[in-house]
Amino acid sequence: MLDFFRQQQEARRRTRQLVVLYLLAVALVVLFATGVVFGMMLLFGAADLHTPSFLTRTNVLVLSGSALFSAALVCIAGLHRRSQLRAGGRAVAHELSARRIEPNSTDADERRLLNIVEEMALASASPVPPVYVLDDEDAINAFAAGYGPSDSIIGVTRGTLKRLTRPQLQGVIAHEFSHILSGDVRLNMRLVAMLFGINAVALVGAMLIEVAARSRSSGKDSARGRLILLAGGSLLWLIGSVGALAAGMIKAAVSRQREFLADAAAVQFTRDPETIGGALRVIGGTIGAGRLETSHAEECSHMFFSEISTDWMARAFATHPALKERVRRVLPAWDGTWLKAPPPPSRDLDRIHPITGQRYFQLGAEPIALVPPPIIAERVALSKPDVFAQIDKARQMIDGLDRSLVWAARDAHDARALLLAMLRPSRSDEYAAWSDAIAGILGAPVVKQATELAAALDRSGPEARLPLIDLTLGPLAAMSPSQYQSLRQAVQVAMHLDGHVDSFEWALRRIMVANLDRRFDKAEPPRARYYATSGLFDECSVVLSFLIWIGTPDPEKAAVVLTAASKALRVGPLSLVPQNEATVERLDDALSRIELGTPAVRRSIVAAAARAVGRDGTITPAEAEVLRAIADSVRIPLTSIVAHARS
Repeated sequence: MLDFFRQQQEARRRTRQLVVLYLLAVALVVLFATGVVFGMMLLFGAADLHTPSFLTRTNVLVLSGSALFSAALVCIAGLHRRSQLRAGGRAVAHELSARRIEPNSTDADERRLLNIVEEMALASASPVPPVYVLDDEDAINAFAAGYGPSDSIIGVTRGTLKRLTRPQLQGVIAHEFSHILSGDVRLNMRLVAMLFGINAVALVGAMLIEVAARSRSSGKDSARGRLILLAGGSLLWLIGSVGALAAGMIKAAVSRQREFLADAAAVQFTRDPETIGGALRVIGGTIGAGRLETSHAEECSHMFFSEISTDWMARAFATHPALKERVRRVLPAWDGTWLKAPPPPSRDLDRIHPITGQRYFQLGAEPIALVPPPIIAERVALSKPDVFAQIDKARQMIDGLDRSLVWAARDAHDARALLLAMLRPSRSDEYAAWSDAIAGILGAPVVKQATELAAALDRSGPEARLPLIDLTLGPLAAMSPSQYQSLRQAVQVAMHLDGHVDSFEWALRRIMVANLDRRFDKAEPPRARYYATSGLFDECSVVLSFLIWIGTPDPEKAAVVLTAASKALRVGPLSLVPQNEATVERLDDALSRIELGTPAVRRSIVAAAARAVGRDGTITPAEAEVLRAIADSVRIPLTSIVAHARS
């Protein structure tokens, strides 16, 4: 089983390597710039190597100035590009001219894609990311972009939707999910900013050359000006070409191995090598299948599923392994034949019944409704240790939910009402205060809709809450900052109306904050301050005690579970916090400090929490909700915990 936590560690190690390579590339550009300037000085007689004092004060100032100018240009351009990408995956999608697919889209191709993304997200215990499509691209390609699960997006080309079967598209999406869960997306975003800085010198030179070429002014002075621009631009372009060469080499070196790992993860997600293998074979059998025409595609080439260009320069600095090699890795018995793009794929799993709103299978000529399971299973990512076997179960889970709840979860406006419906008080004497408070913030129509959805939630049971929350996170990310702040305020007010915050209310707020605050605030993760769990002894006791008390009210059983969970931390025996002292306020304080731990420390604490809730072999909805909230709060995908345990 591929260990996503180890992949994340590898991604961080490669990030450090990237910084080193970046500094070396900057140094190379600076040295080359200084060398070119010095060569020009020799050529025009400003310096003479045959004189003992050829490095005069003026010459030293000129050489130092050229070095500082080139270094400053590279660094400033890189920082500027990084600021442009602060919005995460949405910024990349916008630059690629991608269109966001509305979660409630009824277009057959888009609905199929959205269903696959939802199933993959639920199966991997991660938020459902916003999905984009490049409408004008007939190529077969896809990408994932962002800084982490909370702000990442997935995009595909129109050709991917039209030319791949459902299993093949599932393999492509699984590949992109792997990049999100393993931390590759963050590495790729940093790569874009750094390489833009390295290429900046060449870009400035090209701009000057273009200005000189377009100048139509006549006269001796204007001719001299064009000549100066042309000479200066050519000089900068020559200097920058060294940076461009280094940038291509860095991009290729960083990206190739990550593609092999993502392909392997796609096989594990789908449990069928023909999914990803078939998609790769279709690309190999279609001339120019992965080629993209959109602007900024070359800058983001390392983010895509396959090579975006087939010219000799792209082959020399390929960011992806050869297609044949990728196919043989997932299909060792492959006979070397490619596949042609098949006819329009069957959409039986994704067709929507016009009355019930459910998907149905097509058997023969007559549609037969897919009967949902009468009781929704436990949270899909936590019910069994093998998370990658749960995609079909995720599909059944979505089909088993009340359709009014699913459609509400897929719409940004209605999703607000759905979350507030989950916080609707059960006591009639508290309803008036709740409705007045929410109406004052979001309006009476939201209160009315939330009241209607609350009835459907009651029929579905508590098992439906967590998958529905996951479905809402993508649409809610499309809100404006002011809309999100209003929703956040409404949730906060609804939670505290009765003067008590229960475990679900706390979990809902933490999941929402962890996934949406980071998307809207664009805050950088805090720097690590704790390098061992021993520095977070009391915090671990609070987190584990809170979880354990949810599952058992028996102090003796709770102490036994705590002792077993403590072994995962490799620290001394933890103290069981009394039930009346294990409050959500103390849990918030504990998580704020745990978030300052290294990834390994945070992962070990989440692993201990998972062991605590799973020790008795069953996981209640309340336990699943709190465990998920803890994992999201400290930025550790639950998939990495499950995969690590399996490996």
